Amino acid sequence: LQTLVCQYSFIPPYLPPDWEIAHRCGGLDAPENSVEAARLAAEHGARWVELDISFSKDGVAVAFHDSSMERLTSLTGDITSFPYSQLAGEDLALKHNSSTPGPVAIPRVEQVLEEAARHGLKVILDLKTWRSPGQTVELVLQLYRDFPWLETRGMVTTFHPHLAYLLRRRRPTIVTAVSVDRRWPQLVELGLWRLLGFSAVLASKELVTEQLRDFWLERGVRLMAWTVNDEQEKRSMKEMRIQILTDTVTVT
Repeated sequence: LQTLVCQYSFIPPYLPPDWEIAHRCGGLDAPENSVEAARLAAEHGARWVELDISFSKDGVAVAFHDSSMERLTSLTGDITSFPYSQLAGEDLALKHNSSTPGPVAIPRVEQVLEEAARHGLKVILDLKTWRSPGQTVELVLQLYRDFPWLETRGMVTTFHPHLAYLLRRRRPTIVTAVSVDRRWPQLVELGLWRLLGFSAVLASKELVTEQLRDFWLERGVRLMAWTVNDEQEKRSMKEMRIQILTDTVTVT
């Protein structure tokens, strides 16, 4: 599969004005992955948001990161154990330390995309749905039909490369990325890129170096670092001309 060069690609030494991406829509500034977080990220100057996709028990795609519910809600157990009607009744503001007034609902993915569209945001969809590959592919294809602007302002990433492979087999024009941490960066370098044709690597910040940036730049692939919240670390990444995912947007 061919690597797609995004229309919003950049080449060092230049940095785009949208170099800070609101990770989980800016999960320190407002309850993560919520419509309210996406709105606040835009108000803070973000031009990208990243959101996670999970499935409820009844197959509704929701913007939610964890497989278990305990960290963010009053529920206990796997997210796939609860129908969307029950998830929608949870208030994400109760366990969040921001001043965001509640209730803040667990949104359907479409609701976050609608908010992103209102602000002209670019979007990274992070697939946490590796246990349901067929359902995942059909969902993403439907989202690209319902929100055609995703074709030029969207990107799909995952820690599970088989999802990206299945997706691009069905729709090769979708821009994809692969997320990596210390468990398997070499695997990406040794061949996944040739197989999948991904356009970006979202790497855990401790893996990021100028050498890694240049390795991918030579292949037309953008390197991004997650999760960078400390201001000194942000400055360091900016000096290296590395785009970042951050839980707290400080563009303005």
